Parts: sequence; structure tokens; C-alpha cells
Amino acid sequence: MQKGTYLRNGPGVWHIGDYNFRHLFDGYATLVKLQFENGRLIAGHRQLESQAYQASKKNQKICYREFSEGPKHENFLAYVSELANLLSGASLTITQTPA
Repeated sequence: MQKGTYLRNGPGVWHIGDYNFRHLFDGYATLVKLQFENGRLIAGHRQLESQAYQASKKNQKICYREFSEGPKHENFLAYVSELANLLSGASLTITQTPA
């Protein structure tokens, strides 16, 4: 009998509201697990709920800068602020794991 587990972390959510992501690295991550045991397959998946994912889901729009996408700027000052955050690294999102 063969046993094993396949675990994949990759894009799972490709759209928020009316917006569709265009780059592979912009989709919000999903974990997929396939477990093989005694000739049976058990499958499961879970959406990673990062701050970016939660904010986008709540507001139905991109709220954080992603790999190739970012929120639409309301004015020039907001654009300059986002650029400063991007250069400083402050605009990066982090997925938090519950304790």
C-alpha cells in the first residue's frame, strides 16, 4: 500500500469585485492538500487570509499593493505616498498564522 501527501501553495482567488488579476503572482494564495492512504484520496483546501485578502474581500477592491497591481490612487499625493511606501518596503503584506 502506498501512502503520501501532496501539498501545494499557489494562487486561488483571481478576482475581487469586478477586477480580475492579470499576473500569476497576484492571485490570493490557497493551500491544497491531497492525502493518499490505503487506496483512498482525502482532499482539502484553505484560503490564506492575509491582511490584503481580508481588506480586498471587505471592500471588493484591491486595497494593498500586490506583485504587479496596486490600489487606484485618489490623487497625486496618494500616489507619492504609495511610491514612498513601496521604496521603503512598508507596502509589503504579511500572512499571519494564528498562535
